[in-house]
Amino acid sequence: MDARQILQFLDEQGMIVIFVVVFLEYLNLPGFPAGVILPATGVWVAYSESNFLLAWTLSILAGLVGSLVLYAIGYVGEDLLIVKIKTKRPAIGEKISRFEHRLQEQAFCAVFVGKLIPVIRTLICFPAGAAKVDMKTYLTASAAGIALWNGTLMAAGFFLGAQVLEL
Repeated sequence: MDARQILQFLDEQGMIVIFVVVFLEYLNLPGFPAGVILPATGVWVAYSESNFLLAWTLSILAGLVGSLVLYAIGYVGEDLLIVKIKTKRPAIGEKISRFEHRLQEQAFCAVFVGKLIPVIRTLICFPAGAAKVDMKTYLTASAAGIALWNGTLMAAGFFLGAQVLEL
C-alpha cells in the first residue's frame, strides 16, 4: 500500500480509522508501522484540511488504550508467570524483584523515554504492568511520550507531505 492509497482510504473512512489503526499499531500488530501510518495521517490532515489537533488527540487516545491493554497483560502475567519463577528459581526471582523495584522508583522516566524508542515503545508496557507501576504515573508518562512521538511523526507528514506525494 503506497501513500496515495492510504490517503484515499482515510478520505473514505474518516477519523475513526486513525483511532483504530493507531490502536492496532500500539498493540504492535504486524502491518501497522507507526513510521508509515502517522506521517500518512499528517499528510491526510494537511490535504483534507481536517483538524490536526483532533487527529493528534485521537492518536494519543488510541496509543493510551493500546498501552493499557499491554500494561494489563504485564500486570496479570506477573501474577501468573513471574510469581512462579520467583518461587521456583529464587536467584532469578531476586533479580526480577530488584528490576521491578528500580522500575517503580524511576517509572516516569522509564516509561516516557521508552515511548520514544521504536520497539521499546511497546515492550515497556509489560514490565511496567508486571512491576505494578502506579497507574497515574504510567498514564501520565505514556501520554507524554505518545504525544511527542505521534505529534512528531504526524507533523513530519503534515509539513513534508507534498514532497512525499511527488515521488
